[in-house]
Amino acid sequence: GIGRKIMELMQSHARQKYPDYLPAMHAQEEAVGFYLKLGWITVGDVFYEANIPHRLMILVPSDPMVVKNLRIWKDPEVREDIKGYLTLTTPKV
Repeated sequence: GIGRKIMELMQSHARQKYPDYLPAMHAQEEAVGFYLKLGWITVGDVFYEANIPHRLMILVPSDPMVVKNLRIWKDPEVREDIKGYLTLTTPKV
């Protein structure tokens, strides 16, 4: 349970300190199941970093108003599949 506690603290800190950013990470494929249990979702295909399979993962805010105000909507470098996922899964505000 230590890993879960650490992640919950980090997620809480990120929400408080950076509320308009979408939490994202490159997770090793082996650990994806752990992050899924914490509410993270995978986006896109497997890719390799340091010869290790990884997945891009995001943690979608539960409040649609928060999603609407994320900086990603104005950032041209954010992947379109992330914006598409959020558009399809977030209730309209």
